[in-house]
Amino acid sequence: MRRLPVYLLIDCSESMAGAAIETVNTAVQGMVRDLRATPHALETVAMSVIAFSDDARLVVPLTSIEMFQLPALTIRAGTSLGRALDLLASCVSTDVVKTTKERKGDWRPLVFLFTDGQPTDDWHEAAERLKNLTSPKIANIYAIGCGNDVDFSVLHEITDIVLRTADADAEAIRKAFVWITASVQSASAGVGEGADRLPELGDDSALKEVPKGEYTPESEPRQVFINARCSKTKGHYLMRFVRATEEGPYVAKAAHKLEACDVGFGARLPPVQSSRLAGVPACPYCGNGSAAVCGCGGVMCIDMRKPDGVACPHCGIVQQGGFTAGNFDVRQSAG
Repeated sequence: MRRLPVYLLIDCSESMAGAAIETVNTAVQGMVRDLRATPHALETVAMSVIAFSDDARLVVPLTSIEMFQLPALTIRAGTSLGRALDLLASCVSTDVVKTTKERKGDWRPLVFLFTDGQPTDDWHEAAERLKNLTSPKIANIYAIGCGNDVDFSVLHEITDIVLRTADADAEAIRKAFVWITASVQSASAGVGEGADRLPELGDDSALKEVPKGEYTPESEPRQVFINARCSKTKGHYLMRFVRATEEGPYVAKAAHKLEACDVGFGARLPPVQSSRLAGVPACPYCGNGSAAVCGCGGVMCIDMRKPDGVACPHCGIVQQGGFTAGNFDVRQSAG
């Protein structure tokens, strides 16, 4: 039986913390369930998942949809899109059975790239290498950007088919994966006729096509992420700040626990001035509504009613005499 290989490239950077990564995990499980209930898909589809953040990881090698099992996707700092593209090219070259005079090979793969941010590695060479493998065409690649921090000009360097979600919330992500599922179902039903046609982008999909050259990225990101630790439990968490206007401050939006993941800092990102941060999201472990920066550079939650005697969860130094207010540098996460 000729297979229809499907590759999901999923952004698992820190900006996906919280509802976004939870929705992706649930959506992929739902996708597998729906494909197993579709006779054409059950017979032909084999799926692989590549997660990218600080690096690119082959989470699930190309596996029949009947046997497919997805471990929970976790987040890490960074958005290594270039490494994900290199890994994709390597996997497709190794996995996909080519047509020869003696046998029919696999159908042309479908690739769905899902991201909510901008690359933090050098992606140019990887995109060029992927293009060089497209004669004949290596795969049908569909790039989906979620939210306002995506640089769609980057995605257009990878594929001509670039889509965006109407919003950046969990419901928009869920609808995007409903469309991806319908696309795979449609492709699996049409492979016998050599059809590459995918479902139209209806209002239900929450997706819109992004014409090349239409999008101009802003000079500054719309979100800032700060790695912090709870001063009581030492648990890692991520503070999310969002800028609503071009020149406005970054306003505290949410704090997400960073459990079972690697945390890191954006080596290429300059520090953000504390004066540009409005408010502090409450610590998700203990509920403290204030934060401070230790002399070591680490950010921690604090109880302003009891500032003395707090041990920094990063370096262990005990704070005596309270904390100094004012404008200072805060180290950004890679997001």
